[in-house]
Amino acid sequence: MCISTKLMALAGCMMLAACMPTMPTTPRAWDKPDATQADYDRENSECEKYAHEFDGRAFSEQDRQGFYERCMIAHGWTKRARR
Repeated sequence: MCISTKLMALAGCMMLAACMPTMPTTPRAWDKPDATQADYDRENSECEKYAHEFDGRAFSEQDRQGFYERCMIAHGWTKRARR
């Protein structure tokens, strides 16, 4: 494989990686007393949808992450400390 082909392949991989979702899904990074996995899945999905409502507007990815986190907190979840 020539160098230009390798560079094109690398650029393609980088573009695909940029399209990957950045919202946390698993492992669960949130705790809520007596919540089930189904509760988490439902409320996580709702908050992801809420945060993505701001796509294409003048908000950064950091802003959208903040919208997601505030939504989860509003649903009674607390963020687990990273290990």
